[in-house]
Amino acid sequence: MRDKHICPKCQHNEVLHIEQVADVLGDWADRETTDRARERPRQEAQSRAFRIARVPSTSPAETATAGLVQAYVCRACGYSELYTTDPAKIPVDGTLVTLLKGRHADPYR
Repeated sequence: MRDKHICPKCQHNEVLHIEQVADVLGDWADRETTDRARERPRQEAQSRAFRIARVPSTSPAETATAGLVQAYVCRACGYSELYTTDPAKIPVDGTLVTLLKGRHADPYR
């Protein structure tokens, strides 16, 4: 969808590009699902741009993130694809982010 602007599921030709996918923070993100919790007034939800990876931070009090996520959404069926900008800039530390390498398929099999 990112390149052709055609939905691979329904072939519709109207695709929304979402530059920054919202990542919800605060009370809304980890709210309870009980009936009692639904009755309580909710705090205003805060949001920031969604990033794909949590990465090591220089400060223990802060959480560092990398990899801004964008979305492409079909206007007809709602099928969505997520893409991460600058994936090469996501640091690999072996704990929070691990690099996995697959084998290339043998073209003669």
